[in-house]
Amino acid sequence: MKKSKFVMAAAAMALVLAAGVGVYNTFQASAVDGEYEGYPAEKMEIVKRQQHDQMIAKQTAKPDMKAPGGPLIKQEDPEVVPGILDQVDDPMSMKVINYTNGWRGKSAQPGRAIVAGAGALTEDTAQGVMMVRMPGQPGTLNFEKFLTPGKHGAVTIESYKGMDLTIVAQDGTKWSFNVASGKFTDVK
Repeated sequence: MKKSKFVMAAAAMALVLAAGVGVYNTFQASAVDGEYEGYPAEKMEIVKRQQHDQMIAKQTAKPDMKAPGGPLIKQEDPEVVPGILDQVDDPMSMKVINYTNGWRGKSAQPGRAIVAGAGALTEDTAQGVMMVRMPGQPGTLNFEKFLTPGKHGAVTIESYKGMDLTIVAQDGTKWSFNVASGKFTDVK
């Protein structure tokens, strides 16, 4: 009796592991097959992260049983955790800005983040720049680019308090940048 329980448990474990490997392989293959084949490595990382996030969203979705016309799948909005980001994705792949780092903060829309990227223009590396992405109408993002008051090199976000970011240029010049207004203020 004990041997048959052990065999059944081992078979169940093997099935679970095989299913997990199948999901993993499907996820890995989907990012490199078809329309994404030949993308640069940095773009493939973005695509893989997006596909992974979509897979997690499908697994954690909850049906809305009171929806007119039948149940709809309703995704819970994740909590936006403010903080400084080591890496900022170029959502438009325009390569207009060389990003050094970024910041993410809460927007007025639940589950939607405001993202500010710091860096320099690719065509003029002495010109520091901040790119702000704010959620607009459902399914849209608004982008706005703010040039630093002077050409002091690429800027990096050093710290933040609310929507005020302390940024430092390559030559040591510091500003406070307000994400909501897009205004720079000298920091002494």
